[in-house]
Amino acid sequence: MRFVGREAAAAGALLLGMDLAIAQHKHGAGSGKDSYPHIDSELEIKLQPDWNYRSTYRPNKKTEFNSEVEALVGLHVTKELSLNVHGKFERVKNNDRDFSFLGGNGAFIEEFYVKYERERFGLQLGKQNLESFGRAWAEHPGIFHKEFAEEYKLSEAVGLSGFYRLIDDVDLGRHKVTGAWFFLDNTSLTNSIFSRPVSGGFLTERPRQTHYRDGGPGNTRWPASYLVTLDGGQPDLLPGLSYNLGYAFLKRGTSRVSERSTNEHRGVVSVAYDFAIAKDLTFTPLVEWVRIKNADFDDTDPVTGAPVFGRTDFYTASGLLKWQGWAAMAGVTLRNNKQPSEVGA
Repeated sequence: MRFVGREAAAAGALLLGMDLAIAQHKHGAGSGKDSYPHIDSELEIKLQPDWNYRSTYRPNKKTEFNSEVEALVGLHVTKELSLNVHGKFERVKNNDRDFSFLGGNGAFIEEFYVKYERERFGLQLGKQNLESFGRAWAEHPGIFHKEFAEEYKLSEAVGLSGFYRLIDDVDLGRHKVTGAWFFLDNTSLTNSIFSRPVSGGFLTERPRQTHYRDGGPGNTRWPASYLVTLDGGQPDLLPGLSYNLGYAFLKRGTSRVSERSTNEHRGVVSVAYDFAIAKDLTFTPLVEWVRIKNADFDDTDPVTGAPVFGRTDFYTASGLLKWQGWAAMAGVTLRNNKQPSEVGA
């Protein structure tokens, strides 16, 4: 929920990354990542203090400490086959108090899938993030600008996805096509613990459980949505170039309880380039445009009372400067909502 008002804020972030080898074991001689079966794990912890020290809207003047903890565990049965679990602990409910430390933070399973991958192709079955659609929310992370970009991130999808490497050539570059057939998770795997905000609540960012009756694009009983993306780059003439093109169709939920649902169409165009400035020093600008057709504006027509759907465009520009283990970035994402009358609908 975003409140109206002019604000001034300060924020910081502490990122602690830890790679933990919990258990790596092979029956018989040898152990390690090249032996099977074995377990790999990662733990990433981010603590972020936010201080809204000035606002024309009084409830927004507050201080809060939030976390973003991600734990990934993979059971590698063979070199190609693995079972993967991705858990998260982050804010799922907005804070309505003047001061909060981890208030409204909840834990949930974001991904739980079986993966089979070879050099040329790969498949994933289960609950997963469809990370091939868009790049701004992942490749140039920041404290503020990615908040809008994450709105079109396709997370917690249930279904089948796969990729195929079309070209892997020194002169032509590397190019990969990815596809997925899915529905957005409305099973018991969406359950959160510690904080369990109700669906549709004023302060809710992520409900304690998503239900089929909630409706909305992608919220169907069976896989009925799909996406296709093409990404790649690094041709010989432009070795720093990379791109991402994609289209996603989200089938309307067919729940009779919720009428706020229609088919949604999404498209993305993203381009980045790595410039080598000096030894160990690179600068990477990125531009990305995403359009969502039939976006839900959470509003109703004043005459008919029917739900209002329109068009939303996201424009992102960012730059990432990296030197050895250090990185600095700046970026902005603009979101432009247009009512049906403004887009000729």
